[in-house]
Amino acid sequence: MGVDQDTAKELQELKENNLIGFPNKRVASYFNDSTFIPKRLAEDVAEEMPVVNDGIHLYTYQRGYFAPGGRLKIRKLAQKKLDEEARRNRIEEVIYHLESHRLIDPEELNEDSSHINLKNGLLKWKTGEIKDHTPDQLSTIQIPVTYDPEATCPKFDEFLKGVVPPDTIPMVHEMMGYLLIPETDLEKAFMLTGTGANGKSTLLYAIEKLIGQANIANVPLQELESNRFKKALLYGKLANIFADLSSRVMEGSSAFKTLVSGDRIDGEFKGKDSFSFTPFAKLIFSANELPGSTELGTSFFRRWEVIDFPNQFTGSQKKQGLKYEITTEEELSGILNHAVEGLKRLYDKGEFTPSESSRKRKELFERESDNVLAFVDEECIFNPDARVYTKKVYQEYKEWCFENSYKPLGKKKFNNRLTAKHPELTKKRDRGQPEHWQGIGLLVNEQETDKGDVIL
Repeated sequence: MGVDQDTAKELQELKENNLIGFPNKRVASYFNDSTFIPKRLAEDVAEEMPVVNDGIHLYTYQRGYFAPGGRLKIRKLAQKKLDEEARRNRIEEVIYHLESHRLIDPEELNEDSSHINLKNGLLKWKTGEIKDHTPDQLSTIQIPVTYDPEATCPKFDEFLKGVVPPDTIPMVHEMMGYLLIPETDLEKAFMLTGTGANGKSTLLYAIEKLIGQANIANVPLQELESNRFKKALLYGKLANIFADLSSRVMEGSSAFKTLVSGDRIDGEFKGKDSFSFTPFAKLIFSANELPGSTELGTSFFRRWEVIDFPNQFTGSQKKQGLKYEITTEEELSGILNHAVEGLKRLYDKGEFTPSESSRKRKELFERESDNVLAFVDEECIFNPDARVYTKKVYQEYKEWCFENSYKPLGKKKFNNRLTAKHPELTKKRDRGQPEHWQGIGLLVNEQETDKGDVIL
């Protein structure tokens, strides 16, 4: 049977373009003769699904943001495009090409804090303008909430009024707003505290729904100090949230201070090389009993905002399913509006709205966290004529710590902490006498003279 002219012409074109033997022209375009050219397929993949690599994760653009786990998505798309010519080594070559040619500095990701990436677009939070998603915005974060400037959240509002004092509500809104952007310039961490069954967990659940679980790490405060692998989990996250924090004492506070301030820090995933990154995850914890640290001071406590939950709900007062009622799509859009307004207010003032109840709770937090402060409150008196041997007061402090299950500080740190809280104290040494503190005395076995001197 003869071949008609059209068929003959098509066969000639296939032969001239080395397309014979391939399922279709598209597949054949990835080859030169029988040699696979990974660059061609890689460019085709990246055209359909933009790709970036920060040296830690390979991201692919989908639904308005760059999501991690790109290797699997690239593999599926490349396999689909190669059709019957798909081979493991060919697909790996494509992935390698994209990893090499789409490499960017990690600092280029999420560097635009003027926009919040939401389900329905990019919100310029200072003005309320919203624009379409674009892969030009190198964002690995998307808040899973729809922006509706008219949305309200009556059930969430009612809940919040019932669990925190009225003067603290603005701070809660500001805290939620602070979580929305990849910035740490206000250098604040948050502690939600109070006895059990008081709404802390429900608020944290609402925050997780607002921010999105993909944008949150869950590492205990103590492990951020003691476990070198845990800090890496905060890479690219907006928040680190951990409920029911243990009261176990932290060994130091250097990692805490670095994370809260957003200074560069080293991270390491198990089995991988270490890397440096700039964290922007805000730290939020809840606790019934507050943890202490072996390294305390003004620089530690000034970084905390403490939110008190003074009410307890038991029996019929506990409302089942409340956390689901306050996190519907409509409620979350309203909560988002509160958060955006809180964010505007926060950056207009440069600080969180002061709250008297939070101030008092923070003072208690400081006392409970600082065993030196707790010791002097319970066991010491202060007046200009009081005095005590430095060796004696430190020995009493160590015994007090042992009796109360605290880990005592070394003598130098104890002295530094004591003078940080009471700068009026001075060290003196009378002729032939051991060194003593002037201005402080011990309540234990004290003997007061007519002049008011305390001699121990």
